[in-house]
Amino acid sequence: MRNTYTPELISKKPEMIFQIPLYQRLFEWDNEQIEQLLNDLLTSWRKDCSKPYYIGMLTSKISEATELVDGQQRFTVMMLLGIYFGWETFINPVDGNGSKQIRLQFHAREEDKEYLRNKIENSLSSNAYVNTKMEKGIECIAQFIKNK
Repeated sequence: MRNTYTPELISKKPEMIFQIPLYQRLFEWDNEQIEQLLNDLLTSWRKDCSKPYYIGMLTSKISEATELVDGQQRFTVMMLLGIYFGWETFINPVDGNGSKQIRLQFHAREEDKEYLRNKIENSLSSNAYVNTKMEKGIECIAQFIKNK
């Protein structure tokens, strides 16, 4: 089944939680790939800001959570953008029970899950685990926004 979702539509569906399965690689994008995606987003927006940008296919397997089989690098960058801009309903939706969940989960990678939670809540302590690739990703996004 093929569905088309935008960040806005995903934001309206708190039940849409995406999980990175254990067999998937960690977040590996460097500045070059992040900047390419950000440039593509900016170019599309400048061309026609009323049209959604097609970020590409996210291949998923639906179970308890939606497992990202392909597209997790792009989706992680979207999460990092959400953290940078404070897109609360996208990154940290409230479920039907009033509990907040992180939109992007990592199966059996508790440190990465905790890192995202700390970034979302702006509570990263000096002795907390830091996912250096994601941290550099947020720094890349901040620098890109500042320069553009």
